[in-house]
Amino acid sequence: MFILDYITKNYILIIELIGLLLLLSISVYVKKRAVYYTRLAVILIFLSSVLVFVESKLSFIDEVWSIVYIWRPLFTTFVYILHPLILIIMMQITSPLNKKLHFILLIPVGICLPLYLTSQLTHFVFYFEFPNHYSGGPLALLPYFLFALYVIVFIVRSIIYFKNFPIRDKVNKKRRRAARKIEYLIDIMKKVVLTVTESRCRSGFLKKGDTFTVSDICPPVCAELWHAAYPYVFALQNGADLDCDKNKAKEFTVKCPDGGRVVLHGKLSEE
Repeated sequence: MFILDYITKNYILIIELIGLLLLLSISVYVKKRAVYYTRLAVILIFLSSVLVFVESKLSFIDEVWSIVYIWRPLFTTFVYILHPLILIIMMQITSPLNKKLHFILLIPVGICLPLYLTSQLTHFVFYFEFPNHYSGGPLALLPYFLFALYVIVFIVRSIIYFKNFPIRDKVNKKRRRAARKIEYLIDIMKKVVLTVTESRCRSGFLKKGDTFTVSDICPPVCAELWHAAYPYVFALQNGADLDCDKNKAKEFTVKCPDGGRVVLHGKLSEE
């Protein structure tokens, strides 16, 4: 009966929290950090709603010593503490906090927690009296001021974060445009076909008839042979005509520096 009563009074909140968890589970574009803190916020919001509901139920039970002096003060304390904590978690989602700032924001909560826990004895913030009445102390507005403080910090940080967001987005757009230009240059770069016409390679790595197509990446040949061939490859890719026998052509022949053991013929690809 208790659970059914809670569900009927909080079904909209429960459905919204479940929907949020489902969205997190199907989205691949949300960072793991944001997913973690969002789930934590959902848990704390659900826990807060349960505590508020239980505390409201206890307010109707009169003249029970444990409820008046123990349980209602504890539930009230947890509710007052959870609300600022939820806002701190929300800040981690909207405008991530570094460890130092996160610690600073926890200080007011840490100061208020012992005040709330001992308030039933000191009557500083709140206390409960027989038969079962809530009464405020000299610092009765402290929980509300504390929550208002975190709301202000949350709003200010969100404004600053999203104000700078277009700048970061502009930088990312410039990077994407530069990457596209590089990709475009690679795509239009002319290709040179290298063919091994003779091979007495000491390592036995290159065989006669081996063919490599070069665009922007070095082919799998030894450094010495590539060092000899690269100037001609670069020249062909940039539109040069090279001396080939007695004519000018878009091809070349080079020999391995190791006594000409490997002969490499390069030709501009027509593709």
